[in-house]
Amino acid sequence: MLASKIRDPMRHDRPLGAHVKKLRKQNGLTQTQLGDALGLTFQQIQKYESAKNRMSYSTVVKIAHYFGQSVDQFLAGVDDFNAIDPKNRQATGPTRVIPLLFNFGVQELVMNYVTLSLHEQEAVADFVKKMSSKQEGLAA
Repeated sequence: MLASKIRDPMRHDRPLGAHVKKLRKQNGLTQTQLGDALGLTFQQIQKYESAKNRMSYSTVVKIAHYFGQSVDQFLAGVDDFNAIDPKNRQATGPTRVIPLLFNFGVQELVMNYVTLSLHEQEAVADFVKKMSSKQEGLAA
C-alpha cells in the first residue's frame, strides 16, 4: 500500500502538468509535436499533463527551455507554486518556496546566510522581518 501511495501524483504534479498543457496550447502545439521536439512520445506528454507521471527535473528544464524560459520563469507560471496567504504574505506550504530557490539572488543570499554565526543569522532574520513589516505599512 505504501508503494502505491508513493507513486500517486502529489497535489503539485497536477498544476505543473496543467501549466505544460497551457503553454503547449498557447503555442498551438499538439502533444505529438511537443513530444517530438523534446524527444518524448505524445503518450508521455499526455501523462505529464494529466499528472499520471511525474516530471523529472531534467524534463522540467527541457520543457522550460523549449518554451524559451528559465526554470524559475517556468515554475513561476505554475499556479500552485504562487499561492500566497494574503493575511500573512507567506507561502501556504513549503514547496511553494521552491521556485524562489532558482533565483540567483536568493541562492547568493542563502549561501552567504549559512556562513553567518547563529547570532548573526538571528540579526539578519530580525532585520528582514522589520523591513517586511515596513513594506506592509507602506502598502496599506
